[in-house]
Amino acid sequence: MPYSHNLSKLVGARIRARARTLNLTQSDVAAHLGVSRDFVARLYAGKKRGLSFSQLNTLCQALEIDADSLLGRSSPQKPLTDSEINDLLDEIGKLISAKINKS
Repeated sequence: MPYSHNLSKLVGARIRARARTLNLTQSDVAAHLGVSRDFVARLYAGKKRGLSFSQLNTLCQALEIDADSLLGRSSPQKPLTDSEINDLLDEIGKLISAKINKS
C-alpha cells in the first residue's frame, strides 16, 4: 500500500473518531461541508482525497480541531477520548494486518 493511502486512512479514522466524540453523524458532517453523506463515508474510509482548503477549514471548524492535529502533525488541542484512541488503534491494526497479509 502506498504511504499516501495509509495516511488517507489514518486521517479518515481521525475525522470519524472526532465526529463520533462530538456526536456528529455522517449527515451532520456532510451538511457542514455542503457535500453528500456518501462523500463523508468515503472520507471516513480514506477513499476520498483532495479536499479543498475551504473544505478542510470548514471540516476543522465543525470538528473543533486544528488542521495540524487532524493531519497528525501535532498533538491534538484536546486529549483524545477512549473512543478516538480505540478507532485509531483499530485502523492501525487493520493497516498492519493488510501489510502482513500482503507479504
